[in-house]
Amino acid sequence: MNTISNFSTGLFFLSTFLTLAFFYLAAKKVKSLVWISLLLFAIQGIAGFQGFYSDFSQTPPRFAFLIGPSLLLLLLFFAISKFRALSTQLDLGWLILLNAVRIPVELGLHSLYEDGLVPQMMTYAGYNFDVFSGLSAPFIWWLWTKKGMAAKNLILAWNTVCLLLVLTIVTIAVGAAPTAFQAWSFDVPNTGVVVFPVQWLPGLIVPIVLFSHIALFKRLLAKA
Repeated sequence: MNTISNFSTGLFFLSTFLTLAFFYLAAKKVKSLVWISLLLFAIQGIAGFQGFYSDFSQTPPRFAFLIGPSLLLLLLFFAISKFRALSTQLDLGWLILLNAVRIPVELGLHSLYEDGLVPQMMTYAGYNFDVFSGLSAPFIWWLWTKKGMAAKNLILAWNTVCLLLVLTIVTIAVGAAPTAFQAWSFDVPNTGVVVFPVQWLPGLIVPIVLFSHIALFKRLLAKA
């Protein structure tokens, strides 16, 4: 198995800490969300460093324990009205700007491809166009700060496109992982996302990005 380069390692450390910083700024009034994100960061970091998620031979694969808890917490937050109401305390500007972390993430995925740890289809040289979300986030943030709800329809359209882009790459990544459900990229399977520190991408960064999109939909549509 190929090893992760120092460049890839640095990019994913950067992506993770930027995600946590932006999420703190967006959710600092909701302390429970901040503490949950830090707890996941710590648990996944320890498990990833010890190589826990790298064993794909188990049933279910340990990869499931990386993405499962975060996605479950995401669903519970928006399914339970008591927690869902907390979304009104989130800063929408920071939730929008949080998506800029997708720039170093995409650079990191391309670097992982060069390391031989993910297939090309998971990068911007393949079928991953998620870098658009990161590049456009500062402009959408500026639009929100200047126009506010007057730019609601454009922001909703942007949010929809960005959500579809992240769901697309998640589907590609899961289908390329060497599990019983692998559907493609058998020559270069997706083994890189469980390597330390990349495990924070599926376990923490992607769920926080999904959270930002759902929260934006909820807040903007509520003000229709």
